[in-house]
Amino acid sequence: MASFALFFAAYLLFAGQVSAVELGAAAVCGLLASIWSALVARTAPAHFGFAPGMFMALLRGLGQIPSGSSRVVLAAVRAAGRDDVSVVQRPFFRGAADAPGDRTRRAIGICARSIAPDSIVLRIDPDRDDMLVHVMGEDAPENPRWPI
Repeated sequence: MASFALFFAAYLLFAGQVSAVELGAAAVCGLLASIWSALVARTAPAHFGFAPGMFMALLRGLGQIPSGSSRVVLAAVRAAGRDDVSVVQRPFFRGAADAPGDRTRRAIGICARSIAPDSIVLRIDPDRDDMLVHVMGEDAPENPRWPI
């Protein structure tokens, strides 16, 4: 139902006008999106498990964009030829490889860590519970379950 509402609203937004034809086309797009998401959910080999609070890490990452951007600009201006960039290893609890909740947490955690302008995840080590992160400036210690 959420995919129907999302695609219905997106179609109407980008159509630029509301008429009977546009409403019909939006309903068809919403129906196709619902069918597609149901098929993917049933046939996908990797399922995700969402829990309340999982997106808080992503919101924290988005919230760090303004301050992170200013830190990157200041570090770039101060560096002027110096190397103020480092690659560090940070703890990151991977969890079970086939558990939907752990798979979702890993995806959101890596995305949230990489969305900040002053860091990006380079690699997750499959044998150990850590990640290789490229950081600009200082890197604060973090929670191994949520690498923000």
